[in-house]
Amino acid sequence: MKFQILIPTYNRGETLQRNLNYLLSEIKNHQLQSDIGIIVSDNASTDGTFAILENLLPSFKKEGIDYNISGYRKLNHIILLCHRSMY
Repeated sequence: MKFQILIPTYNRGETLQRNLNYLLSEIKNHQLQSDIGIIVSDNASTDGTFAILENLLPSFKKEGIDYNISGYRKLNHIILLCHRSMY
């Protein structure tokens, strides 16, 4: 994997779905599936965001927390997810 797209989200299911549909389409159209990864960090959303992720990315691995965090703790969590996915 050469490039990771990191997407933090909290209760933005519809926006996330629209953006992921576009990203996945572009990745497929340009045949970049082996070069680009997508990491979505959901901050314990209550609007069905996780169900949207399961539908669009059925093979994704859930890495995260079940409670809301903010600030630097959230940033550190996203960086950790990226680091884990690369090694």
